[in-house]
Amino acid sequence: MLGDPRRPGRLSLIMRMGREQIVPRLSSVLRALGDDAAGVAWFCDPMHGNTRTNGAGHKSRAVDDVMTEIEGFVSALHAHGLRPAGLMLETAHCPVTECVDTAAELASPTPLPHYESACDPRLSPRQARQVVARTAALL
Repeated sequence: MLGDPRRPGRLSLIMRMGREQIVPRLSSVLRALGDDAAGVAWFCDPMHGNTRTNGAGHKSRAVDDVMTEIEGFVSALHAHGLRPAGLMLETAHCPVTECVDTAAELASPTPLPHYESACDPRLSPRQARQVVARTAALL
């Protein structure tokens, strides 16, 4: 035998449920797993479940939506006596404007001025630092 098969971290799950579904769905998964949930390394990818189209037709994301999913993820885990293992973010190295700070900004018909992604919208370095700092405060 190669060690304890129930050692925490042997199974990693990445939650990508979106701001509206993270709490009810993750809570349901945690209840179903019961004590076995402690053997999972829980990660949150709050980017994919929160993609929207803005008023100019660009795929975008709102930092507030990303944070709502992270807050729900952390609170659902804490309610079951568990801690997050990590966070996955899509970020750019330069000051892009592919993501906006608030959902209200998505209604603007003005194209985002520094939209450089060929695929999925990324956080700017400022936005990524903000998300990491706000997430650290939750832990």
